[in-house]
This record gives sequence, structure tokens and C-alpha cells, in this order.
Amino acid sequence: AKYIFAVTTAKEFRGKGYASELIEKIKAEDDSLLILRPVNEGLIPFYEKLGFQVTSNVFIEAGLEHVIMELKL
Repeated sequence: AKYIFAVTTAKEFRGKGYASELIEKIKAEDDSLLILRPVNEGLIPFYEKLGFQVTSNVFIEAGLEHVIMELKL
């Protein structure tokens, strides 16, 4: 499994597909499972479009809400 934590894109580069491209390159490495912790809940729909599913309840860490998402390859 590969673990991805808090992917962020600088504001001026958002919407250009960089994060999607990064995820696709990781997926192409042919691992069996990607585990992801989005930096905020607002990004969940973005990662769902890439095939990830929420696999945990919301939990608090460092004062922020988090979930775990997984993509089985």
C-alpha cells in the first residue's frame, strides 16, 4: 500500500490538473492499495471522482477533522 497525506496545490496552480496527474502517476505504479488523508473534508468529492472511497469515520487530529480514503487498484 502507498500512503498519501495532505496533497496541496498553490492557489495560482489550482484547476490545472496537477493533483490529478500526481494521483494517476501513483496509480500507474501498480500497487494494490492507496490510502489517502485529504487535507480537508471539502476535497472528498475531488478524490471520489478519482475513485477513492471514505473508509473511516471523521476523527480529530491536531484540532482538525480528518477521514481516511482508500482506492483499491
